Amino acid sequence: MTEDGKIKSVLFVCTGNSCRSQMAEGYLKKILADLGKTNIEVTSAGLAAYEGSPPTSQAIEVVKRFGADISDNRSKPVTEELVENADIIFAMTTSHQSELYRRFPKSQQKVYLLREFEENHNPKDPDIFDPIGLPIEAYENCFEIMKKPIERVADML
Repeated sequence: MTEDGKIKSVLFVCTGNSCRSQMAEGYLKKILADLGKTNIEVTSAGLAAYEGSPPTSQAIEVVKRFGADISDNRSKPVTEELVENADIIFAMTTSHQSELYRRFPKSQQKVYLLREFEENHNPKDPDIFDPIGLPIEAYENCFEIMKKPIERVADML
């Protein structure tokens, strides 16, 4: 958090930064723009990401249906600088959250699972599955799981 208690920077984290975190980044940016909240930086990264890869075509297509364009986004690995600069970090799975804790122990107080922001969050089902390599329907299902929590986050920022 910043000194005034406001979130200024959001980071989404997944494995390869080619689908889940990219879709989440794009959709949150679109919602924040629609709400006129232009002072919040949103980015994404992957714990095992290569630098510079585009999002999958399925991820691009799915979020495009909701008005977000991630076609120019490029993957990047999670770095200490990204973690330090983020006011709040959303992990897609418990294993991502655990790895963030392990690599960046000082960041624990600002790392959350995205599904924690579901209206009826079920702690027994905390993870957002990885659609990589699956048909577009898997991306649609993945996005549907993320959609409402992202909208709730946008309202809270």
